[in-house]
Amino acid sequence: MQITSPSFKQNAREALADPQLQKALNNVRTGFIDKRQKAVDALPEFDALRDKAREIKDHTLAHLDLYLDAYENRVKEAGGTVHWAESAEEARAIILDICRSSGA
Repeated sequence: MQITSPSFKQNAREALADPQLQKALNNVRTGFIDKRQKAVDALPEFDALRDKAREIKDHTLAHLDLYLDAYENRVKEAGGTVHWAESAEEARAIILDICRSSGA
C-alpha cells in the first residue's frame, strides 16, 4: 500500500522554497501559539480539563469496538447502513459500488 503521493518529495521541496508559503505558515504558527497560550492562561482548570480529555480519549480508544457497534445499531435503527472495510482498497470498492448503484 502506498502511503505517500508519488510527487510528495517534489511538492515538499517546492513548498520549502516558497517564501510566501513559509511566511504564511510562520504567521499561523506564531499566531496559534500566542492565542493558545492566552486561552490556557484564561482557564485556570486547563490542566485538569486536558487530563480529563485524555482520559476520555484513552477510554474510548480502549473500547472502540463497543462504541462502533453502538453507533452501527443507532444508524440501523434510523434506517441507515454502516459499511465496514478492513483496508483502504476495500473502502474504495464499497464507495464505488454505492456510487454506481445510485447512478452517481
